[in-house]
Amino acid sequence: MPRGGPKPRFPASRIKKIMQTDEDVGKVSTGTPVVISAVLEAFITDLLDQTTTTHPDSKTIGASHLKEAVDANPKFDFLKDVLSNQSGVDNQQDT
Repeated sequence: MPRGGPKPRFPASRIKKIMQTDEDVGKVSTGTPVVISAVLEAFITDLLDQTTTTHPDSKTIGASHLKEAVDANPKFDFLKDVLSNQSGVDNQQDT
């Protein structure tokens, strides 16, 4: 009987490789990349839901839309530095 649950959208092997690029990370158990994949998917879904809420009529999500969503929601404050370092975030036109 196969194990239950949906297949992760982000490959566990790739997540494990990314995690192991950090010198502080030692061995990574088998389940950890799968959990990280699920958390990453939930995070991206939440961020995109917030973005589409602020711009419901846009057909394309741009960096400026993401920046507005991050500015509007305090739980995304940790992303402000990342978005402010990206060139063209403030210069893009809304579509």
